[in-house]
Amino acid sequence: MDPLTIASAAFKGAGALMSIFGAGAQNRAARRVTRQQQATLRDNADMAMMRSTFEQNRIDDQIDATTGAQVNYFAGGNLDPSSGSPAVLQAMTTAQGETDKMLAAARGAQERADAFQQISDLESGLGAQSRAMSWGIGTTLLGTAGDLAQMFRPKTGAYGASGGSSGADNSFARARRINNFQGWGV
Repeated sequence: MDPLTIASAAFKGAGALMSIFGAGAQNRAARRVTRQQQATLRDNADMAMMRSTFEQNRIDDQIDATTGAQVNYFAGGNLDPSSGSPAVLQAMTTAQGETDKMLAAARGAQERADAFQQISDLESGLGAQSRAMSWGIGTTLLGTAGDLAQMFRPKTGAYGASGGSSGADNSFARARRINNFQGWGV
Protein backbone atom coordinates (compact mmCIF):
# COMPACT_ATOMS: atom_id res chain seq x y z
CA MET A 1 0.00 0.00 0.00
CA ASP A 2 1.51 3.28 -1.01
CA PRO A 3 1.91 6.11 1.53
CA LEU A 4 -0.32 8.43 -0.48
CA THR A 5 -3.26 6.03 -0.20
CA ILE A 6 -2.70 5.66 3.54
CA ALA A 7 -2.48 9.44 4.01
CA SER A 8 -5.59 9.97 1.91
CA ALA A 9 -7.46 7.38 4.00
CA ALA A 10 -6.33 9.06 7.22
CA PHE A 11 -7.51 12.45 5.98
CA LYS A 12 -10.87 11.01 4.89
CA GLY A 13 -11.33 9.35 8.28
CA ALA A 14 -10.35 12.52 10.13
CA GLY A 15 -12.71 14.58 7.97
CA ALA A 16 -15.56 12.18 8.70
CA LEU A 17 -14.89 12.36 12.44
CA MET A 18 -14.75 16.15 12.34
CA SER A 19 -18.04 16.19 10.46
CA ILE A 20 -19.64 13.91 13.05
CA PHE A 21 -18.29 15.88 16.01
CA GLY A 22 -19.37 19.13 14.35
CA ALA A 23 -22.90 17.80 13.84
CA GLY A 24 -23.03 16.78 17.49
CA ALA A 25 -21.83 20.19 18.64
CA GLN A 26 -24.35 21.90 16.39
CA ASN A 27 -27.12 19.70 17.79
CA ARG A 28 -26.10 20.49 21.39
CA ALA A 29 -26.04 24.22 20.61
CA ALA A 30 -29.48 24.00 19.01
CA ARG A 31 -30.78 22.17 22.08
CA ARG A 32 -29.43 24.90 24.38
CA VAL A 33 -30.99 27.65 22.28
CA THR A 34 -34.30 25.78 22.11
CA ARG A 35 -34.36 25.23 25.87
CA GLN A 36 -33.69 28.93 26.42
CA GLN A 37 -36.47 29.88 24.01
CA GLN A 38 -38.82 27.47 25.76
CA ALA A 39 -37.96 28.97 29.16
CA THR A 40 -38.65 32.45 27.77
CA LEU A 41 -41.99 31.28 26.35
CA ARG A 42 -42.95 29.73 29.71
CA ASP A 43 -42.14 33.03 31.41
CA ASN A 44 -44.20 34.85 28.77
CA ALA A 45 -47.11 32.47 29.41
CA ASP A 46 -46.95 33.25 33.13
CA MET A 47 -46.72 36.97 32.36
CA ALA A 48 -49.77 36.71 30.08
CA MET A 49 -51.80 35.27 32.95
CA MET A 50 -50.51 37.95 35.33
CA ARG A 51 -51.41 40.68 32.83
CA SER A 52 -54.84 39.11 32.44
CA THR A 53 -55.36 39.03 36.21
CA PHE A 54 -54.15 42.62 36.51
CA GLU A 55 -56.50 43.70 33.69
CA GLN A 56 -59.42 41.93 35.36
CA ASN A 57 -58.68 43.67 38.66
CA ARG A 58 -58.40 47.01 36.87
CA ILE A 59 -61.81 46.41 35.29
CA ASP A 60 -63.24 45.54 38.74
CA ASP A 61 -61.92 48.87 40.01
CA GLN A 62 -63.49 50.69 37.04
CA ILE A 63 -66.83 48.94 37.66
CA ASP A 64 -66.74 49.92 41.32
CA ALA A 65 -65.79 53.52 40.49
CA THR A 66 -68.49 53.84 37.81
CA THR A 67 -71.29 52.27 39.88
CA GLY A 68 -70.19 54.37 42.90
CA ALA A 69 -70.37 57.52 40.78
CA GLN A 70 -73.83 56.47 39.56
CA VAL A 71 -75.05 55.88 43.12
CA ASN A 72 -73.73 59.31 44.16
CA TYR A 73 -75.32 60.94 41.13
CA PHE A 74 -78.75 59.42 41.75
CA ALA A 75 -78.55 59.93 45.52
CA GLY A 76 -77.67 63.58 44.91
CA GLY A 77 -80.89 63.92 42.92
CA ASN A 78 -82.94 62.31 45.69
CA LEU A 79 -83.51 59.16 43.60
CA ASP A 80 -83.35 55.69 45.14
CA PRO A 81 -80.34 54.04 43.44
CA SER A 82 -81.54 50.54 44.41
CA SER A 83 -84.65 50.49 42.22
CA GLY A 84 -85.95 51.62 38.83
CA SER A 85 -83.75 53.13 36.14
CA PRO A 86 -80.75 53.72 38.47
CA ALA A 87 -80.68 49.99 39.39
CA VAL A 88 -80.98 48.97 35.73
CA LEU A 89 -78.15 51.33 34.78
CA GLN A 90 -75.92 49.92 37.53
CA ALA A 91 -76.75 46.34 36.48
CA MET A 92 -75.89 47.16 32.87
CA THR A 93 -72.64 48.78 33.95
CA THR A 94 -71.76 45.73 36.05
CA ALA A 95 -72.70 43.35 33.21
CA GLN A 96 -70.54 45.28 30.74
CA GLY A 97 -67.66 45.22 33.21
CA GLU A 98 -68.03 41.45 33.69
CA THR A 99 -67.99 41.00 29.91
CA ASP A 100 -64.80 43.04 29.71
CA LYS A 101 -63.27 40.91 32.49
CA MET A 102 -64.13 37.70 30.64
CA LEU A 103 -62.57 39.08 27.46
CA ALA A 104 -59.41 39.98 29.38
CA ALA A 105 -59.30 36.47 30.85
CA ALA A 106 -59.81 34.93 27.41
CA ARG A 107 -56.99 37.06 25.93
CA GLY A 108 -54.67 35.93 28.71
CA ALA A 109 -55.63 32.28 28.23
CA GLN A 110 -55.12 32.59 24.46
CA GLU A 111 -51.68 34.18 24.89
CA ARG A 112 -50.75 31.41 27.31
CA ALA A 113 -52.00 28.71 24.92
CA ASP A 114 -50.06 30.33 22.07
CA ALA A 115 -46.87 30.30 24.14
CA PHE A 116 -47.31 26.62 24.99
CA GLN A 117 -48.00 25.81 21.33
CA GLN A 118 -44.73 27.52 20.42
CA ILE A 119 -42.97 25.47 23.11
CA SER A 120 -44.41 22.32 21.59
CA ASP A 121 -43.40 23.41 18.09
CA LEU A 122 -39.85 24.06 19.27
CA GLU A 123 -39.71 20.59 20.84
CA SER A 124 -40.95 19.00 17.60
CA GLY A 125 -38.41 20.95 15.58
CA LEU A 126 -35.65 19.87 17.94
CA GLY A 127 -36.66 16.23 17.53
CA ALA A 128 -36.68 16.57 13.76
CA GLN A 129 -33.27 18.25 13.85
CA SER A 130 -31.87 15.43 15.99
CA ARG A 131 -33.18 12.82 13.56
CA ALA A 132 -31.72 14.75 10.62
CA MET A 133 -28.38 14.95 12.42
CA SER A 134 -28.43 11.17 12.97
CA TRP A 135 -29.14 10.59 9.28
CA GLY A 136 -26.35 13.01 8.38
CA ILE A 137 -23.89 11.17 10.61
CA GLY A 138 -24.96 7.86 9.08
CA THR A 139 -24.53 9.27 5.59
CA THR A 140 -21.07 10.57 6.47
CA LEU A 141 -20.04 7.21 7.92
CA LEU A 142 -21.33 5.23 4.96
CA GLY A 143 -19.84 7.61 2.40
CA THR A 144 -16.48 7.57 4.13
CA ALA A 145 -16.55 3.78 4.47
CA GLY A 146 -17.33 3.51 0.75
CA ASP A 147 -14.50 5.87 -0.13
CA LEU A 148 -12.07 3.96 2.08
CA ALA A 149 -13.17 0.63 0.64
CA GLN A 150 -12.59 2.03 -2.84
CA MET A 151 -9.10 3.13 -1.84
CA PHE A 152 -8.10 -0.20 -0.34
CA ARG A 153 -9.72 -2.54 -2.85
CA PRO A 154 -7.33 -4.79 -4.76
CA LYS A 155 -6.40 -3.36 -8.12
CA THR A 156 -6.73 -5.57 -11.20
CA GLY A 157 -4.58 -5.32 -14.28
CA ALA A 158 -5.19 -5.74 -18.00
CA TYR A 159 -5.74 -9.50 -17.91
CA GLY A 160 -7.63 -9.70 -14.61
CA ALA A 161 -4.58 -10.57 -12.54
CA SER A 162 -4.41 -8.94 -9.18
CA GLY A 163 -1.77 -6.42 -8.28
CA GLY A 164 -1.69 -4.12 -11.29
CA SER A 165 -3.43 -0.92 -12.15
CA SER A 166 -6.92 -0.77 -13.61
CA GLY A 167 -5.43 -0.06 -17.05
CA ALA A 168 -2.74 -2.00 -18.95
CA ASP A 169 0.35 -2.70 -16.89
CA ASN A 170 3.40 -2.07 -19.07
CA SER A 171 6.04 -3.07 -16.60
CA PHE A 172 8.72 -5.44 -17.82
CA ALA A 173 8.10 -7.90 -14.99
CA ARG A 174 4.43 -8.12 -15.83
CA ALA A 175 5.22 -8.78 -19.48
CA ARG A 176 7.56 -11.60 -18.49
CA ARG A 177 4.87 -13.23 -16.31
CA ILE A 178 2.18 -12.95 -18.96
CA ASN A 179 4.36 -14.43 -21.76
CA ASN A 180 5.96 -17.12 -19.57
CA PHE A 181 9.35 -15.65 -20.45
CA GLN A 182 12.08 -18.08 -19.37
CA GLY A 183 15.09 -16.01 -20.17
CA TRP A 184 17.08 -15.10 -23.25
CA GLY A 185 18.46 -18.58 -23.80
CA VAL A 186 21.97 -17.44 -23.39
